[in-house]
Amino acid sequence: MNLKKKFLTLAAIGFPFGMVICLIITTVISTLSTKDASISLCSEDLVTALGSKALAIVVQELVSGVFGSLILGTTVVYGIEKWSILKSTAIHFCVSMSMYYVTAFTLRWLYPKNIAENLTMLAILIVVYIIIWLANYLSYKKEVRKLNSELEKMKQPDDEE
Repeated sequence: MNLKKKFLTLAAIGFPFGMVICLIITTVISTLSTKDASISLCSEDLVTALGSKALAIVVQELVSGVFGSLILGTTVVYGIEKWSILKSTAIHFCVSMSMYYVTAFTLRWLYPKNIAENLTMLAILIVVYIIIWLANYLSYKKEVRKLNSELEKMKQPDDEE
């Protein structure tokens, strides 16, 4: 499968994942930040900015769907054989962080002027990114070891002959 087709396939899968994950996280954080602990599906600042809770939820879900699409879609960089793992990771990380901040500023989760909060989120995102990256790396490394072991078994002559 070529990279463009793989990107589009992964992006299509990422869209609903982005929507669902965003809705869960936003609901938990928004609900915890309300004074009366009422359930809130999106940021009250976004509702205020758009003038309607329904519109705010629709915008939030569309933006978070695009976010999920781009994050999952850009994992195709790991399939570019000419690139090192470092280059692929750096590009995916930059796209991921850029898209996170575009999403966070658009949906009123963060504000550009709040430097301390933005840096705190960046630190949290870096830790989460490293954990996910390391889990994937170790999983692939284990799979490669298994495949190499099976190839070695195939190379060995049968003892019965």
